[in-house]
Amino acid sequence: MPEAMTLERLQAVAELAPQPALSSGSQQRSPSNQQSGSARLRVADWLNDRGRAFRLKDSPTSDGRDVYLLAECPFNPEHRSPDACIMQERSGRTSFKCLHASCSGRGWPELKEAIGKPARKHYDVLTERDASHAAESSASYHKPETGLPTVGPGDTIKTADGNRTGTIVADNGASCVVQFVDSEGWPSEREIPKNQLTNLHGQPLAATGFDLKLMDSQTFASTNFRRHYLVKRVLVEGQSCIIGGPKKCLKTGTLVDLAVSLGTGTPFLSNPDFAIPERVRTCVLSGESGGFTLKETAQRICAARNRLLSTADVLWGFELPQLANPKHLEGIEKTIQELGIRVLIVDPAYLCLLSGTSGINPGDVFAMGSILKPIGELGERTGCTIVVAHHTKKKDRKERYTPTDLEDLSMSGFAEWARQWLLLGRRAEYRGDGKHDLWLNVGGSAGHSGCYVLSVDEGVAGDDADGRHWDTRVESASDAIERSREAKAMREAEAEETRRLTKLEALAEVIRKHPDGETKTRLRTLTKPRPTAAEFDELIDDLIQRKAVEGCSFTKNGRNESGFRPTPLPGGGRSVGKAPLIRGLADHRPTVRQ
Repeated sequence: MPEAMTLERLQAVAELAPQPALSSGSQQRSPSNQQSGSARLRVADWLNDRGRAFRLKDSPTSDGRDVYLLAECPFNPEHRSPDACIMQERSGRTSFKCLHASCSGRGWPELKEAIGKPARKHYDVLTERDASHAAESSASYHKPETGLPTVGPGDTIKTADGNRTGTIVADNGASCVVQFVDSEGWPSEREIPKNQLTNLHGQPLAATGFDLKLMDSQTFASTNFRRHYLVKRVLVEGQSCIIGGPKKCLKTGTLVDLAVSLGTGTPFLSNPDFAIPERVRTCVLSGESGGFTLKETAQRICAARNRLLSTADVLWGFELPQLANPKHLEGIEKTIQELGIRVLIVDPAYLCLLSGTSGINPGDVFAMGSILKPIGELGERTGCTIVVAHHTKKKDRKERYTPTDLEDLSMSGFAEWARQWLLLGRRAEYRGDGKHDLWLNVGGSAGHSGCYVLSVDEGVAGDDADGRHWDTRVESASDAIERSREAKAMREAEAEETRRLTKLEALAEVIRKHPDGETKTRLRTLTKPRPTAAEFDELIDDLIQRKAVEGCSFTKNGRNESGFRPTPLPGGGRSVGKAPLIRGLADHRPTVRQ
């Protein structure tokens, strides 16, 4: 059923009036928005490389936006030109809109995912210094009555520490989306509170005192708080994360697997359900395992993925910072920004969180919160996902092999600080054979959660310390538990059948020794272990069906009795001596699996 033509849509269609036929590779005029001071996306080059037919509208809109009319909407090819378009402002900010109701809510981020994100080559190369000089020569600022400078999209600003210069892409009220350009011309965007920004003259954009940073419901509803997976079902971008577990529980191996997966774009733990949507630069800071162990583990994991360690986009370090030291945090933030680190893994927490502090009680949640909070804020400012490896408390014997929970983490504050978690625990005692039976409990405030059974086979090193590998298998805990129940039931059934056959052989042996017959009561008494009356009847019926036993009448102590005796053998006679009554029965016993 066609969608209703609203007044708003009619007006939008009128503004985007149809022009000559669209074709890929031709934009028919040069874009009018050539403002300096930011790294601009060359929309036409990007669309041509992605094979998307388009046409650049002959003239900009009344507010100066270039309009690229798409031949068809990427989300529904029935939505034809001019209903779907890309618009680029003078500042370089780019947006997407399809006028059909079924495409509402699909904007610029969704469009990039649908047709492929722009690459570095699709941006104009412009260094941060060039942006700063161009803006200083052209920008003008006006002070409103509040004494604060007025800026908007397209204006150049600085971070409060004066270390970085960028261009405002969007003004969100209490914060701005700022585009920075690195020395190679590669742009990146971050949302930064205004009280952390100044104009080029050093004037703060917002009061530096405490600010509640309130927004109205309309702004709140239109703000994009969407989170993206770095690892499907496991790790969300931009949220602090804990990798926890007891000692000798493969925490280091797991975090190295995570780093290699992110740095190579291969699934975490080789599980297709834990796919990596995009390869991201990852940094591992390890102060416990040492270079040899870390490298050897990383090489085994890369070999399992058919990758070379040298090709992984992972940075490695063995000096742990003091995360309670503001100067060290500043150094980390600068490194993250300069090197484009998207994920920072720190192992372990206890070696770096309390270093350089005094009088801090690890059991005081308020004191620990004052240390952990700046680390989370650093991740929010930089957009880097901070992952910290941490130990858990020792469990009592009954809980030893149960899944690990947040409450099991040692020290206070970590469970409250972590917005997501990967918690390891043993399912069984390690046997020294290189095979590890583990629990993997994952979850987070973004709503992802799951309890998995993780099996890791590392092998055992030979005399030359070689021969180890990294084979992993992941399945949901519910599936594993059901499979375990079925296996247990099968083992119990096989064991019961073995016990029954043992009784059957014992009864057959007693009957073999009475070739002329014996009463039911006497046969049952002589059988060891002695069967119950009901069991005896079932066993006799089985022997009769096997044609090993038959009912009979005989004389005993001058009295006529009824009972059972061995069935006559072919050619006459009965089983006597030591010959088994039931031949080959032992060959058909079930094997009870442990």
